[in-house]
Amino acid sequence: MKSKFKNLISSINKEKLYLISKILMTTIVVIVYFLLLFNHGLSFNERKISATPLVLCIIILLWIKNPLNEMWNKWIARLGFLITPFVCYLLIEFFYGKFILYMKPICILFNLIIYALILFLLYVICNRTKIAALMLCWITFIFGFVSYNVYEFRGFSIVAFDFTSINTAASVSGEYQFTFRQMDYCILLAFIGFSVFLCKLHSYKGLVLKKRVIALVLCMISIGSFVKITYFTDYLEKKGVHVRMFCPTNSYRLIGSALTVVLSGKVLIIKDPAGYALNKVETVTAPYLQEQKQTFSKNTTTTEPNLIVIMNEAYSDLKSIADFKVNQDYMPFYRSLSENTIKGRAYVSVYGGNTANSEFEFMTGNTLAFFPQRVAPLQMYVNDISPSINYDLKQQGFSKTLAMHPYHPGGWNRNAAYPLLGFDQFISENDFENPELVRKYISDQEDFNRIIEEYENSKKTSDDPYYMFNVTMQNHGKYTYNYNNLPLDIKITDKELSDNSKYGTTEVERYLTLIKKTDDAFKNLVNYFKQVDEPTVIVMFGDHQPALKKFQDALIKRNKNDSTQITYQVPFIVWANYDIEEEQVEKTSLNYLSAKVFDVMNLKKTAYQNYLLDLSKDIPAITANGYWGADGKFYHLNDKSSPYYKKILEYKYVQYNGFFDRKNRVEDFFFLPDD
Repeated sequence: MKSKFKNLISSINKEKLYLISKILMTTIVVIVYFLLLFNHGLSFNERKISATPLVLCIIILLWIKNPLNEMWNKWIARLGFLITPFVCYLLIEFFYGKFILYMKPICILFNLIIYALILFLLYVICNRTKIAALMLCWITFIFGFVSYNVYEFRGFSIVAFDFTSINTAASVSGEYQFTFRQMDYCILLAFIGFSVFLCKLHSYKGLVLKKRVIALVLCMISIGSFVKITYFTDYLEKKGVHVRMFCPTNSYRLIGSALTVVLSGKVLIIKDPAGYALNKVETVTAPYLQEQKQTFSKNTTTTEPNLIVIMNEAYSDLKSIADFKVNQDYMPFYRSLSENTIKGRAYVSVYGGNTANSEFEFMTGNTLAFFPQRVAPLQMYVNDISPSINYDLKQQGFSKTLAMHPYHPGGWNRNAAYPLLGFDQFISENDFENPELVRKYISDQEDFNRIIEEYENSKKTSDDPYYMFNVTMQNHGKYTYNYNNLPLDIKITDKELSDNSKYGTTEVERYLTLIKKTDDAFKNLVNYFKQVDEPTVIVMFGDHQPALKKFQDALIKRNKNDSTQITYQVPFIVWANYDIEEEQVEKTSLNYLSAKVFDVMNLKKTAYQNYLLDLSKDIPAITANGYWGADGKFYHLNDKSSPYYKKILEYKYVQYNGFFDRKNRVEDFFFLPDD
């Protein structure tokens, strides 16, 4: 009698619990639906209209009883389990607006395999098909929603290396603002609908222990085989499937979210370069360390100049490719500077974007030549203290190491990487009030005014030399759209290049107008520091050329000289308000430029910087695309017939030791010794 009563109470409680859960789920669905309806006003569009029948179906499904017998329940439950990977794959791709049918079949297949393997693993862990399927659904939704919001915040979506820096992500998570778009509400409703469908089906017991162990072994074998194919073969590369690490969000759209995250992990596997050994590094570093000891023992105290470094977004001189006619010069002030000036051409590793790689090369003296293709070291590998000029300047008494970039602080992971590169403070767009905009970006004039403001504030509290590293934003591509705040002052008057449909002439005019604004702002900055009594050095260089390929290709055809890597060259200038030896540099690269600046300023240099200056005599310029020898010839990085190949290997080993082999790093070679 007691047991019957207990069973009755238990069934009543279950019914109440089931009723409460239905009411709760109905309430959630209605709330989500109303949030969707009132998103951007009450006006209807295709997303709001298409969500209406979905909501009705979910509510009906919630409240009707399951009419299926045991056999049908079992088979439909199995079907629901099997289609879960496809449902998750289909729905997550809508976060980025790319429909599944536009992807290559090989990408679809590998994405489905990833979801299936995760589902298999979840099933082995929880031993219930329904629970495993529900877990996969909500892991997928949460990941898709978070990843898209991360993209909105910092400019690129989640990739594998983000999982290696959870602490960093947690430290900046307060800066993230998670918002729902109409599409997000629709995706959420779809996941709720599929989850309700799964929950309405009856559950069945899982595998017995023996079968579960077998399933676990099969799961591990399957995952291992998948990892081997994706990570340790070039199968997908041969199929044209790879991750664009410079812009992983594009890969999300092209090859799928899950496959992008998985493949992005390949670049985290850093192996010792072939032939690498610590004793080889020490053989290279030893004479420079000895020279450094002798130099420092003789060093006399001098007054360090202020140092302002400006890496100017997309700053280049298209006439360096070939001459063309314009109504007025777009960089007259730059061309006019000669006294106390060093300027010339620097070669960079990137074209049309990927700014962070250029700043990384300048700050560290490292070259992209020895990193995996399509990576951004600043974004991916700076997860511990890394040698840079910022530590060297700090040790030599500069007031503070100050970085500025008038855009999102999370771009290229700067807000996490900069402190590890020795910056004390980072000024971003969040620190500007009502700034002047050109197009939609903070202008170079506004940016340079802030340099002056920070300099003046610094001198109010300290007589120590001032230092700022500044990455501008004004000239950022694309150059497609008209803006009322950017009248086109520069016009192309070259008849051969006037066809806009053929050469994109209007975009070029817009770009050159921006460069003229940069030139004007730079003139104002230089004129200010001409009046400053303290010795000051201003360095400015471009990070890359703009992506104006039609026009650049037309100029290359005009070029009768050597056009090797001509779209990978940018102007640089080192100007001082005191007497320095003038120089016109035909060819250098950004990994050498900071050492050159230290030399000009008579600052203490690390042994690594002295090594780089010596190396530049044999290899004047090196980028991810190759290098020039002192003989004037261009060589590919793996050209073993090159007379400089031994030098290249030495540089590779030394750089690897300083950046990756931290346990065995020759510290005194990369950092200044303590006084």
